Amino acid sequence: MLATGASAGTFSATPTGLTLDPATGTITPSNSAAGTYTVTNTVAASGSCSAATATTTVTITAPPKANIGYGATSYCTTTAGTVPLGIGTGSTRGTITVNPATGLTIDASGTITPSTSMPGTYFITNTVAASGGCAAVTGGTTVTIAAPATAAFSYPAAPNCTSTSGTVSPTLATGPQRARLLRQPV
Repeated sequence: MLATGASAGTFSATPTGLTLDPATGTITPSNSAAGTYTVTNTVAASGSCSAATATTTVTITAPPKANIGYGATSYCTTTAGTVPLGIGTGSTRGTITVNPATGLTIDASGTITPSTSMPGTYFITNTVAASGGCAAVTGGTTVTIAAPATAAFSYPAAPNCTSTSGTVSPTLATGPQRARLLRQPV
């Protein structure tokens, strides 16, 4: 915007990277590189008046990125220790939230503890606040916490005589997954 009484002359910017219309001074942020620029308006000499120049600075900011992820998409509840949330290249850690809100042991930085979490699938969101004229952005990732397979089984306590007709089936322990029974020769 020109000051009251000012004239549009020829506009220029340093360093290079700012998309600027030299006749009007209009900039196009979406076609410009992020950075701080010095913009100069030069009005040519007219009649007995000398040339005039004025400068101002303008800052173009890159929109924030919010890409996140874990080293794997699934962890067993037997996983020891914690698993940190990875932040993508050029991304910023913002506010971390999880859906559903209960069941996953997660701290404010996004680090999870599978061993104290409930089995299930969770969606983790990273919300980076608006800044530098750019809107807020969100990124997300899904992580599954799985219960370990259960392989326990038993047979009836009574002895099984070779002359008994029919079959004797095992009783499988309950759990999220049942193991496949393998018959081993005696």
